Amino acid sequence: MPNPSLDLSGPEALPTSVRTTSARHTRSTFVAFRDVTGETVVVAVRRGLGDLDSAYGSSQEFGIGDRGVLTLNGLRSRRRRVVAFLAWCAALLLAACSTTSAFGQRVARPDGSVPVPMDWSSKHVLFTAGFTPSQAEKMFNEPRAYAQWRLHGEAPTDSGLMHKQPMPPRRPRRKMDRDWAVSLGAGGVAQGMSPAKYGFNVNAAPSCTSDFVVFPINALTGSARANVIGAFSGEPAAGQTTAITITPTGGTAATLTLTSSASLNTGLNFEVSGTVATNATNLAAAINRNLSATALDRVVAVASADTVTVYALTAGTGVTLTRANSLTNFAWGAVTAGTNGSQANIVAFNQLYSGSGVSLCALTNPEFIFSYASGVGPVATSPSLSLSGTEISYVENDPHIGAILHVLTFASGRTEYGTNTSCASNNNGGATLPTCATNPVIPGSTTGSTATDFMLPLGLVAANAATAVAGAEDSFSSPFTDYGNDTTFVGDNNGYLYAITPTFKGTPEYAGGNFPLQVSATPASATPTAVTATTTVVTVTAANSLGIGELVVIAGVTVNPGNTCTPGDVAAINGTQTVIAAGLSGTQFEFNATIPSASPGGCTITGATVVPGSNYLSAPVVDVSGTGNIFVADSSSNLYELTSAGALAASALSLGKNVNGGIRDAPIVDSTNAVGYVVTACNSATVGEADAENSGLIQFKFTSSTLTSVAVAGLDTNANENCTAAGFPTYDPTPDERYYALGIGGATTASNGEIIAAASGTGGQQLKAFQFMSSALQTTPEAKPQIGTGPSVISPLVEFYNSQVYTVTAVTASATVVTITATNTLAVNDMVTISGVTANPADDCIAGDVSAINGGLQTVVSASATQFTFNATIPEGTIGAGCTVTGATATGGPDYMFLGVIQNPAEVYSFLLPAEAVSGTPTETNTADVAGGTSAMVVDNDSTAGQASSVYFGTLATSTTICGTTAAYCAIKITQAALE
Repeated sequence: MPNPSLDLSGPEALPTSVRTTSARHTRSTFVAFRDVTGETVVVAVRRGLGDLDSAYGSSQEFGIGDRGVLTLNGLRSRRRRVVAFLAWCAALLLAACSTTSAFGQRVARPDGSVPVPMDWSSKHVLFTAGFTPSQAEKMFNEPRAYAQWRLHGEAPTDSGLMHKQPMPPRRPRRKMDRDWAVSLGAGGVAQGMSPAKYGFNVNAAPSCTSDFVVFPINALTGSARANVIGAFSGEPAAGQTTAITITPTGGTAATLTLTSSASLNTGLNFEVSGTVATNATNLAAAINRNLSATALDRVVAVASADTVTVYALTAGTGVTLTRANSLTNFAWGAVTAGTNGSQANIVAFNQLYSGSGVSLCALTNPEFIFSYASGVGPVATSPSLSLSGTEISYVENDPHIGAILHVLTFASGRTEYGTNTSCASNNNGGATLPTCATNPVIPGSTTGSTATDFMLPLGLVAANAATAVAGAEDSFSSPFTDYGNDTTFVGDNNGYLYAITPTFKGTPEYAGGNFPLQVSATPASATPTAVTATTTVVTVTAANSLGIGELVVIAGVTVNPGNTCTPGDVAAINGTQTVIAAGLSGTQFEFNATIPSASPGGCTITGATVVPGSNYLSAPVVDVSGTGNIFVADSSSNLYELTSAGALAASALSLGKNVNGGIRDAPIVDSTNAVGYVVTACNSATVGEADAENSGLIQFKFTSSTLTSVAVAGLDTNANENCTAAGFPTYDPTPDERYYALGIGGATTASNGEIIAAASGTGGQQLKAFQFMSSALQTTPEAKPQIGTGPSVISPLVEFYNSQVYTVTAVTASATVVTITATNTLAVNDMVTISGVTANPADDCIAGDVSAINGGLQTVVSASATQFTFNATIPEGTIGAGCTVTGATATGGPDYMFLGVIQNPAEVYSFLLPAEAVSGTPTETNTADVAGGTSAMVVDNDSTAGQASSVYFGTLATSTTICGTTAAYCAIKITQAALE
């Protein structure tokens, strides 16, 4: 056994070990022993003929139940994260050794390497101290749990993740300097959205060739899909056919033949009637429900009045359409060929750890893996990654078809990032700034590309013709993958939630059943009675209940030359707009627009409509290690809980107003504690502020069938006014390291973690750190520092715990202060955990002292190159050499929060938690590399290698200096403050 102090034969040995059978039918043994001091329990597992794997924990964490079974005393009590992991391992081995899921489907590959995808969803499912064995079993197969374990401390013994080893001291801390910035061309990462990072093996050094980052680009590609329009003039006879053939260049032609029927409206048949619009709807539905299973030969149809427009899903010149027809009273028009664009909407880089100075990859710039014009429309939300790292899911918004989910299996090599001579030469070796985003490839279609781009139009799900709504785009709902079930959930702007399964482990398909489910009902449209305009503001008169910042679609406004309403005016008025003023007696609202000719007399409005956008869905989040339910919100600030089958699990919560996007960001689900968090842009029930209407942080709790609001904390001190001005959505908070390590269930605020939220508005930005008591959010913040005074949106907050392991050479203590001797680079306010210290009665280091020193997450009070101290209550204090430190370690470092703003000026902030979230004074800022503010960010490694610990984001405006001399949006990587 690994612990020489164990007495395996004495009276202190625990009862008989528990035997189970593993998934591979080898004998597994769970053994528990108490050492002779009564202070340590050893939990060991033998599988087959392998060595014992062991874990250690305080005897207070364990007990002996009926029949000699080891139990966990106070499993949900507050404790150091490492102890929680060890307790978790013990519980897991007892509860799940015999299950396939625990040991047969873990994230680790057969060779022991552990991939970790980190995308927008990684911070939206929390796994904290105090999880149950049932939760633990599910977490073993959840990549988001692995990402959290790796980035926030020690991993469970049996996870496949290596524990951190003592490392050489870091070099001196430095500023957040830009490592590289690459042009994304005419579009960037959309506000509030983020790139996605893939770590090939977190048990090895960061990889220059296998690690990569994906940037979505919110820009039209300039490509067009080949299309053809057919029109009905009457009712075709039954039994006639019409056909569409699509032929990929160098590929095999595929023909889809549809047959008219007097009674059948299924399969390849479409029912005909005397109504031309019904005929068009039925023909389009028949086309859409018979999409092929091959990426390049798929077509989709959109019905409008008496016409059907058929599009090739693969854009560009690489596919051609032909048509044939024997239907009477129907005719196809001429085919419009596809065209190739010059703007990518999804790109990826490797050689990430590059830049000036000493870098791991020894290059100046990263290299493109691919640059794809994937369809026609922009990618307005965040992408998601497969566990294998070979596939990416994301949503394209086609202006004619609506939201299209892509499942891209990308390839690599010059044929995947552009054959343009300039791009090809610049991307080679990372020495010159590459420009491949404006020389994209159409995946799988451009000559030489071996990628597969499988597309599923979301609003045109033909299996349910009643929900086939063309033009339903997706503005805020990033796809969430339930990896255990290989199912992706995503929403759209019409309030529908879609399920795709399989996603990455087979040909993607619509789930069917209750999906697509209209979670949020379509609001009633209004008929305008007047539309007038100055050169900058449009006023619409219509009975409405629109809110400030709400999106609204104007359609059908036409020219009125007599009132100087010109075609240019109409083009600027019709479309999706953002309300800047509303509630004017419920009869008018306004939006900004550039109007070529002011039209005070008004435009023509016969047949015009106003459609509120209050059912735009946020990204969904699945409680993957608990109930399995889906949580999603909408732009009217409603929160919904749904079962995985698409049924309403509980009554929805109405949590605010349809202002500035309502609940714009995805819910955060704390799977361990069965609570969650959402942020509303405006809520009249906020507590803790003088402002009666305020942006609010809401904590909710849930079971498999209940959903309840627990607390509503105000985020604005009446200085920022994001309830009364458009353009200020509010994004999610972030837990600190204490939240992950300690949980929130303690009876006192000091024994729990915290969560930090932010609000922005006309008066600047504000931070607020909130505490917990017995799992409930406390609505009075510790402080409310103002970090800027100009009107500015603040990006979503992201936290990263940069811990390292230090070898402890001495531990001494007074009654209140512990002094640790170790070669270290810890600084004041860093978080640290001590383990392995044991009693030394000869120097007055007793068991009570050890209990206070080990196992707690502490805050460094003072530090030097050879020592650091923290405060603690020590019963005895020590003398002489102090406690015994053989094998003792200190694990700790800074806990950082990153965010970006648009003004004050535009910059990136780095805050050290928890102190700087309360003071509002950041450790570092970066103003040179942030044009127009930042998108959401993703952080990656905790590494001492040059430029291998990074923050990735996109700019919200173009620059002529950051990523080249041509005005462009930029993909940027900066090194985290305090790391190399």
